[in-house]
Amino acid sequence: MGDKLVIIILGVFLVFAIPYVTTSIIQGRNMTKQQSIKSVKSGMNVCISEAGEYELIDVEEYLVYALAGKAESDWNDEMLKVMAVVLRTSIYYEMENHPEGSSGNGSNIINEDELFEIRYGENELKKKYEDKYNAFMTRICDAVLQTKGQAITYNSSYIMPVYHNVSVGQTVSAKELYGVDIPYLQSVDSKADIDSDNFSETIIYNGSRIKKEFSDNDYMDICLDTDNADEKNESAYSEDEFEIIKATKSGFAEEINVFGRVVDGRTFANVMNLKSTNIHIDETKEGYKIIAIGQGSSIGLSLYGAEVLSKNGMDYKDIIKYYYTGVEIEN
Repeated sequence: MGDKLVIIILGVFLVFAIPYVTTSIIQGRNMTKQQSIKSVKSGMNVCISEAGEYELIDVEEYLVYALAGKAESDWNDEMLKVMAVVLRTSIYYEMENHPEGSSGNGSNIINEDELFEIRYGENELKKKYEDKYNAFMTRICDAVLQTKGQAITYNSSYIMPVYHNVSVGQTVSAKELYGVDIPYLQSVDSKADIDSDNFSETIIYNGSRIKKEFSDNDYMDICLDTDNADEKNESAYSEDEFEIIKATKSGFAEEINVFGRVVDGRTFANVMNLKSTNIHIDETKEGYKIIAIGQGSSIGLSLYGAEVLSKNGMDYKDIIKYYYTGVEIEN
């Protein structure tokens, strides 16, 4: 009887002790990794503000909290490395190209509020990852340390590493969407995106609802900014028609006739709360069916497509070079 009692007590102890020990080990590893990050001195710094106090932190440490906020918990290690390099490059690009004197410290220091990349706080990240927080932050630190100092260049200059959530089945060139030919932002195949749950969204509104959406929004402030915008808006476009007037070859709407008013694609997507300007309109018995394809601009790296490539075994450097044409990854 005594031996059985000892076994039972030991069993109960192990049930509670093993998770505690495992958690302690993970927390210990996380602390070690974070200390390793803090010891990195790349010579590139971000000026942050905490409780009214200013502090310089290394780009590598800043990157940990920017990457953790952008990442998804189901990303594998290779995908984390892809985005560590992409976000680091973005920070370096902004350092190199921010208006002269805006930070007042030269190109190796930049103010946090001048960065596109957002640094997420520890409480925000704990809420996002919950019980996976410590293990995931360890992986984030690993991705940053394993790619330490690596950035994407074209002709020895940092690139502008544009990325989006889901493409339209292929990425599009900057030339197609913005009329500017950027050598490393060319169209590449990304058919895996078609399988994404977020590949398309559909809404059906009647004409009155659409008119109301635009009458309730001061959309003209961000409408077509061209010399002949007023001329277009006062032209003979029918007040009974709701249709796309002009689009790129991949289907990104540039001008839409919204019952007699010409609206640019971005304005329309903003007002209608769509995640893409790749818009298609069909008139049905129920009203106007509006279909938006993809999420984001479809320029540069597709997060969904890159994740699929990483899960298929592609190296992070090859993924980056696939989506950004003719680039190099340099220290």
